[in-house]
Formats: sequence, C-alpha cells, structure tokens
Amino acid sequence: MAVALERSTLALVASFRDEADELITPTAIYWSLTDGDGNVINGRDELPVTPTANTITVVLSGDDLAMAAGDDGRRQVVVRATYDGALGNGLPITGMIEFTVRNVPGIAAGG
Repeated sequence: MAVALERSTLALVASFRDEADELITPTAIYWSLTDGDGNVINGRDELPVTPTANTITVVLSGDDLAMAAGDDGRRQVVVRATYDGALGNGLPITGMIEFTVRNVPGIAAGG
C-alpha cells in the first residue's frame, strides 16, 4: 500500500481493461476520494475525468492529503467508469486504490 506524507503530493495511476484484458478507453470516468470509513475528503466526490483515456493519473495534494485529529490516515480513490465492449454497451468498471496518509509533525491544518 502506498504511503503519502501529509499535505504533500501523490499521483495515482489507473488503467482500464475489458473482458479480454485489452486496454480500452471508457465512455465516461469519475473518481472520488474517501477516508477509511467512506467519508468524502475535500469535496472530491464523483469528479469527471475529461478527456477519457485508457490510463489516467489522479493527482492529490494539499488538503486532499490533510489529516484531522483522530484520523487513522486510511484513504481510497474510487474510480468508476463505463465502457462499450463485446459483452454490451454502458458496462460498469469500478476500481479502488488504497493508500495511507502519514502525519508529519509540525504540519498545521491549512499549512
């Protein structure tokens, strides 16, 4: 599992494959950032990715990687997409990238 330092920058890469394990470009892609309990972090909920591509990079920084008192640092980026393939059209793809934010002593909220 990846580890990010509090309020730093983290780039997460997601690729999309069809039922034949071939890279595909989805018709729509959205991502969300949540904590370990599923709460949305920094308003990052169902954000569209445009243009769509077979591989995307989600860049998180600053308040995306902030920690609050009692925060265990567990985070997930949930990626949802739809694609057209041999099995039909509008097929869903859901993936999750898990990581941990590590507290950095001396980093104040908003800093």
